[in-house]
Amino acid sequence: MGLAGVLVLLFGLFIYNNHLQKGTGPSRVYKIGFVQVVDHGLLNITRDSFVEEMRRLGYREDENCVIMLENANGDLPTVNTILDKFLHEDVDIVVPISTACTQAAVNKIKDRPVVFATVANPFIIGAGKSDNVHLPNVTGVYGWTPMDRTMEIVRMLVPGRLTIGSIWDPAHANSVFNVENLKKAATTYNDVTFMGVTITSSSEVYQAALSLVNRGIDVFVLSPDNIVYSAFESVVKAARSKKIPIFMSDVERLSDGALATFGYDYSISGIQAAHLVDRILRGKNPKEIPFERYKKITFGLNLKRAKDLGITVPRELLAEATEIKR
Repeated sequence: MGLAGVLVLLFGLFIYNNHLQKGTGPSRVYKIGFVQVVDHGLLNITRDSFVEEMRRLGYREDENCVIMLENANGDLPTVNTILDKFLHEDVDIVVPISTACTQAAVNKIKDRPVVFATVANPFIIGAGKSDNVHLPNVTGVYGWTPMDRTMEIVRMLVPGRLTIGSIWDPAHANSVFNVENLKKAATTYNDVTFMGVTITSSSEVYQAALSLVNRGIDVFVLSPDNIVYSAFESVVKAARSKKIPIFMSDVERLSDGALATFGYDYSISGIQAAHLVDRILRGKNPKEIPFERYKKITFGLNLKRAKDLGITVPRELLAEATEIKR
C-alpha cells in the first residue's frame, strides 16, 4: 500500500472513531425494555423524549436497537408480567418509568441494568441509600415537586381561610410520599385545612373528587399521582359546578382545566435517562453511575381560567410564570 493509501486508511479510521465518540450508537443491535404504569401526560412525555433522545444519540430502530414500549394500563400485576416478558426476550436494559414500575423492576431484575425515570423518591422503594450508594445494577433520574412552593402559589392566588382537597392512590409509595409533603406544607398555614380521599383506580377519581366538592373544599391541590393524573378530566368535571380552582404538578394540564401548574418538565427526565442508557451500552457499569436529579421547573398559569373563577393574578406571579395560557 502506497503512502496515499495509508493516509486514506488513517483518515477513514479517524472519521469512524470520531463518529462513535459523538454518540451515533453501537454497532450491534441492543434490546431495551421500556415500561410505564399507565397512559398519561407526564409518563408519555418521558417516553417520547426518551425515544427521541435515543434517536438523536444515534440509536436507530431495527438497525442498532429495538425499544420495546409497554404499558401496564394502570394494572400493577401487569407490570410484573411485562418485566417477565423482557427477561424472556433477553433485553439488555430495562427502563421503568414511574415508581410502581421501578419498584417492581428493582425487586425482580438483578442480572442486567435498570435505568429508571420519572420517580419522585427512589430511596423509599429500596433502589439505593443515596445518589452514590445504590443497587449495583440500578441507576436513574428522579426528583420531587417542592410542595411548599406549590402552597405558596395557592395562597397568593386564593388568600384567606380555605380548605384544600387532594386525592391519591395509597398503593403507590411515591404518591403517599408526595401527599405527605403536601400535608406538611399545608400545616405551616394556620388558616389552611387539608382534606383528602384515597382511591384504588382511575374509575374512582370522579366520585372521590365529587365527595370533596360536596364536603366544601375551596381548592383542589393534586400532588403527583399517576392514577389521579390519568383521570384528571374527572376532577375538572367535579370542580366545574362549584367553580373550584385546581392546582397540580402536571404542566401539560394547564390547558385542560388547571388554574396553575408547578412541577418538572418531564421531557428532561426522558432525555437524561437516554444518556444514562447510552453510557451503559458503551460499557459504563451502572454501579458507577450516580442517580441524577432533574432540575428544570415549569410554572404555568391559565389566565382565562383565572378570569372565569374571578381570581386576580398578582403581578409578581405573572413575572415568575414560565408558561401562560390566555
